[in-house]
Amino acid sequence: SEFFERNLKQSAGFYSVQRTLSQWEITNGFASDMYFYSTNGDRVYSSSSVYSLDKFFSAKLENYGISREDLDAALDRGQRGGCWLSSQPRMGAAGKVLYVSTVRASAAVDNIMIYEVDQSALDALAQNAMVYSEGRTLLCDEDGAPVYDTSVGDGMASQDVALLMAENIADSGSIRIEGVDMFYARLSEDGDGPLYFSLVPGAVANVPLIRLQNLFIVGLVCIFILGACLILVLMRITYKPLAELESDAKGAQLPMEYTDDMVANVRNALHTMKKSHMAIVDRVGELNKER
Repeated sequence: SEFFERNLKQSAGFYSVQRTLSQWEITNGFASDMYFYSTNGDRVYSSSSVYSLDKFFSAKLENYGISREDLDAALDRGQRGGCWLSSQPRMGAAGKVLYVSTVRASAAVDNIMIYEVDQSALDALAQNAMVYSEGRTLLCDEDGAPVYDTSVGDGMASQDVALLMAENIADSGSIRIEGVDMFYARLSEDGDGPLYFSLVPGAVANVPLIRLQNLFIVGLVCIFILGACLILVLMRITYKPLAELESDAKGAQLPMEYTDDMVANVRNALHTMKKSHMAIVDRVGELNKER
């Protein structure tokens, strides 16, 4: 009833509208300001003041980079229901994110509510949802017009937004945006609601995988080095007695040929010693017979 035309014409009508808008702002965590005006009137009401319609558009919205023509066009696209209007993607913090809707306070007149979205709340929400600080969050209306972008500047090219909004692609996957390979996830409201996009450069998302791959390679190299060291130790333990036998054989000056093969040298030494032993046994037997 505060927004009925008969109430607005009363001298104290402003205070009831102001009180209602203030209560709505307190209970809404994402709207920093709210504005109400009737297309049949020449005033715009907020929780703190009243503007003339011309001053509101010239001193308020145009400073945000939004013209009255932009507002009328957005309302026409939204079929006089609700629509998003924003200059944030191209202006950053200097721009604004607005949601505009019609209010049927009177059957004969369109009444307009403008909600100024609290960008700090949007920023905090986007930052909390980001897994990587290099990621990008993009909010578009149902027509593909960017409403909010954590990567401010010129905004994402229209052809890239069209790629993300194409119906023939999955809701998550990889895509090339602005010449960069990216992983994306898309979430949309039922019906004609806004679309949310989360984008992460492939080079950033692949860092943990590359790190794990490098750790695996380093682990394999360490295993090979430890294995080689273990083999060397075992070989030293195993071949040390053979080396001592070879050294003893060489020291005994056995009548044999020596090679670079340690095992062969020890084998030949044993054979030579066996032959020498047999020769001694045979000689002892012959001497015993001669006696």
